[in-house]
Amino acid sequence: MMNKYARLIRLFVLVGLCLVCAGGMQLCSYGYLPWERVPDRSFPVEVLLIDESVFPPGATAGPVMPNPDSHGAVEHAGRSIYVGTGGANYEAYRYESLRQAAREYRRQMRVWFSEGEGWTPWLVPSEVSYQSPIADQYYLACGSHYSVSMCNMIGQYEEYFVRFNSHISPDFMTYADLERVLKAIDERMALYLAEDSE
Repeated sequence: MMNKYARLIRLFVLVGLCLVCAGGMQLCSYGYLPWERVPDRSFPVEVLLIDESVFPPGATAGPVMPNPDSHGAVEHAGRSIYVGTGGANYEAYRYESLRQAAREYRRQMRVWFSEGEGWTPWLVPSEVSYQSPIADQYYLACGSHYSVSMCNMIGQYEEYFVRFNSHISPDFMTYADLERVLKAIDERMALYLAEDSE
């Protein structure tokens, strides 16, 4: 008799575990668990974009544009900045969870810092000492593509993933200019994230 009850209990436990696992797989397919959802924000992602005012004199900003290939982001915006023959791009993505933003950060690390044909190795420039004090994850490296110097920065700020890349040349962006832009990105992120945490 006891053996029969023990088998029933084991069966109930097994069925319960299967239901929990199936539910977990369903939740995981969305990329977050219910307690990982991020708060509603009082601002659209477009306000996080920097403008030409933090770039060298003569810079012009292109229009704010969405990216149709935003890899699951619930919001996305980007813009290009031009000075002379040089250019820079800045994009901000908002995800439904910190985990999704972190996953996008890891994916973009592989995409933006791979060494393809004509590229030199990506290195952290000694000329730029700035490291974000507020980002959850942050990486900056520079390289050259057939003698054209480029720097890429990616960062995760809570549920946001941001990406900035720019040509580096004396007639467009110097390393000092780049450092000023990186600080401006951080200041803007900190301003809006702090507003919504009050």
